[in-house]
Amino acid sequence: MPGCRRLSRTRAGLMLLLVGLPGYAVAGPPGSWTATSVHGTVLMLSQGEWLEVAEGESVASGEAVRTLQAGRVQLERGRDLIVMAPDTAVLLDADKRPGRTTIEQYSGTLEIVADKGARVMVHTPAFTADTTGGALQVRVRAGNAGLVVRRGAVTVSGGKSPRATVRAGQTLNGAAGQTLQI
Repeated sequence: MPGCRRLSRTRAGLMLLLVGLPGYAVAGPPGSWTATSVHGTVLMLSQGEWLEVAEGESVASGEAVRTLQAGRVQLERGRDLIVMAPDTAVLLDADKRPGRTTIEQYSGTLEIVADKGARVMVHTPAFTADTTGGALQVRVRAGNAGLVVRRGAVTVSGGKSPRATVRAGQTLNGAAGQTLQI
């Protein structure tokens, strides 16, 4: 991809082991994300190779993205925004349904701001968060996940809990297979 720096096979293999994400990337449909702010090392898995992301570069739907220890990236698509903190690993638009952003979050912290009417789903090891036009923060560490709702309402399901609604100002914490705590 233009503007990307290829990593050596040894470093790419090491990154794949560290992240624990699938060893392939799915070519995404139109509707790519743009890296509007990049600090430190940010990588995307494209056609089986880890490539460094540069500011202004497109990240296609269906690609894995990873920030390293000092890495941080802001991704924009239309008026939707995702900010990935250091040590965060995700698969963007995992199911690629039109009008929806679906994120598989494996580790780290995401800040998400969805435009009014835009639907965003975040799948973590502990729960799935689903919002339309909300602002939220999702943290994943060692199988535990937390959610802070900044704006709007988020429907959460997973673990041993029934569906719940988490509203602006509320938080939720949980672990895989456990009851969620609001």
